[in-house]
Amino acid sequence: EWSSHTAERYTGVKFIAVQLSALMIKRFHRTKRNTKGFIAEIILPILFILLAIVVTKLAPNEAEPPMLILHPWYWNKPNYIFQSLPMNENASLISLSVKDTFTRSPSLGTRCITTTMLNKRLYPCMNKDISHFDVQTSAAVMNALNSVNYNQTRISPACDCWNKMQTCPIGSGGPAASFDITNTSDILYDLQGFNITDWLVKTEYDLEYLMKRFGGFEFQPNPILNSYDIVNETLINRILNITNQSSTENKASKIALLFRINPPQISVWYNNKGWPASVAFLNIFNNALLRGLLTQGNSSIDISDYGIT
Repeated sequence: EWSSHTAERYTGVKFIAVQLSALMIKRFHRTKRNTKGFIAEIILPILFILLAIVVTKLAPNEAEPPMLILHPWYWNKPNYIFQSLPMNENASLISLSVKDTFTRSPSLGTRCITTTMLNKRLYPCMNKDISHFDVQTSAAVMNALNSVNYNQTRISPACDCWNKMQTCPIGSGGPAASFDITNTSDILYDLQGFNITDWLVKTEYDLEYLMKRFGGFEFQPNPILNSYDIVNETLINRILNITNQSSTENKASKIALLFRINPPQISVWYNNKGWPASVAFLNIFNNALLRGLLTQGNSSIDISDYGIT
């Protein structure tokens, strides 16, 4: 005989509601007894979804970043820079003028000009006169250089690379160089008469220069001719006549300028391990060139007011 409860069976929507209620109660008691499962199945998925929503809402700053001031003082101190004039007084007047600005206030770059853009607390200037130091080469170094006839070849004793790292004997790189301490606190070597490549390569891994030497300037000998014309005006006029083009002296001279080569007056050295080195040292030279031209026109001018940032 059936129980009296069977007379009240649930059907339809009520039956589905009772089933769902029973399932929820069952799941509640199961979850209550299994905390780890609750965290892994409920809490963590919710957190990851929220994290994904937050990440998708993040956007990079579309504003233009501030301009980066390019200068050679981003690295370790002191900063070693070198300059070299050609031997036998064979330098042009502009080269001498540019070289003199290195050891005159405001010295290198725009760090010490009146209207500098650099933070004076981070990049201070020395107000005292530029100090010059003559360094005597030791007898041991001179003997090593004489043994390889350095005065004639300008090639110092060779280094050894068999031990996976360059190892150089005494005298490698050449004799001791005199130097100036500039207003910008840099050590400016005078390498006149040095083989720049030999000095750079054989002293590259010296602890003294490691991450402290990233460039310099080598002035070229005064050229025999100020410029070389690959194509002259006479040839241009002949070409214009052959092609039935109207030939005028003004047009020919303008075209000839496009084929004129001016010999370089200076080589700007830089080490590309320093990311702004190339443009930073070019900027130093451009500032020196500007001040050199100004002093040629007026030797009493105050060049500390002039700079190119």
